Amino acid sequence: MSYAQVITSTTLDDTSTNITYTGSGWTYHTNVESIFHLYNNSDTFSGIQGDTATLRFYGNYIEYWGNQGPWHGPCSITVDGVYQDTANSYADLDDHPILLWKSNNTLGTEPKDHELVIRVLDPSRPNVCELDRFVVNVTTATGGSGSGSSGNGSSGNGGSGSSGSNSGSSSSSSGGPPIGIIAGVAGGVAGLALLAVAFWLYSKRKSTGKKAKRLSGKGNGVPPINNGDLPSVTPDTEKAAFIMNQNRRTSSYVTPSVPPSTIPSSPPPSSVGYSYNHAGY
Repeated sequence: MSYAQVITSTTLDDTSTNITYTGSGWTYHTNVESIFHLYNNSDTFSGIQGDTATLRFYGNYIEYWGNQGPWHGPCSITVDGVYQDTANSYADLDDHPILLWKSNNTLGTEPKDHELVIRVLDPSRPNVCELDRFVVNVTTATGGSGSGSSGNGSSGNGGSGSSGSNSGSSSSSSGGPPIGIIAGVAGGVAGLALLAVAFWLYSKRKSTGKKAKRLSGKGNGVPPINNGDLPSVTPDTEKAAFIMNQNRRTSSYVTPSVPPSTIPSSPPPSSVGYSYNHAGY
């Protein structure tokens, strides 16, 4: 898979707070004649041996720009304490700033904090080290099939106070989550959930049917109870049945044979008492 590079380029003027000037020879120039084409129309220089200009920056690429002249001489360049090169901006005539040094790939591919130091080497003229501007690039990679060019990100000759342009292009497409896979998994989970609900409803319905059968007597060998098959009993019917049973016992009773002489004479039973005794049934 290819990756696109995105380059963010920043131009730091000689007046940037990221730059620290050490030594007694540094001189700041402003409102210089336009023929020098200085960035933001200013520069800073020194002709004292040992004077340094230190820049702290974040990135993975840097350029050092300075103008030319007959008083200019060699300047050593170190990055993170490691010597990189000696730049010399000597020229017969004063001229506009040029690119004196660039880091190429010496800073690695990953952006991080660095420290660059420019030092005046010679004790006498032509020995001036001059600083017009720095150009710092931060290059990052983004996922995708697009490609980007690394470029040098320089702001070119002359200054307008704006940052250098980005020469890298970002990819038209970036990496993203696998939507198809996510949708498939979600669909599968939803399907399983529907099956589980359907099975639960079926089990509940089946259990309810069995319970209803047990209550109705169907399917267990016990005939259902039908209230219409039971005889209807009323108080009058029950009373009539009781009297019939009393009469049946009376009619089936056999009076023992008793000699006439032993039967006591008694008055006949009162019909009123008989009627009263049976009136309660």
